[in-house]
Amino acid sequence: MYNPFPSVPSGSYKQRLAEGLRNIGEDKFANEFECGNVKLAIAATITGSVNVIRGVKEVCLNALNSLVEDDAVRYYRWGLENGQFVVASSSGAFVYDKDDAKAAQFAHKMSMQGTINFFNT
Repeated sequence: MYNPFPSVPSGSYKQRLAEGLRNIGEDKFANEFECGNVKLAIAATITGSVNVIRGVKEVCLNALNSLVEDDAVRYYRWGLENGQFVVASSSGAFVYDKDDAKAAQFAHKMSMQGTINFFNT
């Protein structure tokens, strides 16, 4: 399935989702998103040391539903509801937009050095 909402910049969920999580009383979980320990990952592009966190999709959907709706909220909500995105944690992983040439070049360089694992968003 293709997400029918306009694509948003990679990582743009972080601040909005943290705000929504705080709205529903999930401060610790919000902090994990803000510091990068927990991320939304595009399920089809995960490689490297990424652990999908099961059972928190509904919490994230509730958080998104607590926000003023805009294209970013619709995009990420649809992605979570339809399996495009999963909640994941990554140890030493770098998240990047595969269409961002500089980020892709950095990820390639670091993976060749064995410094990081990575996944696309």
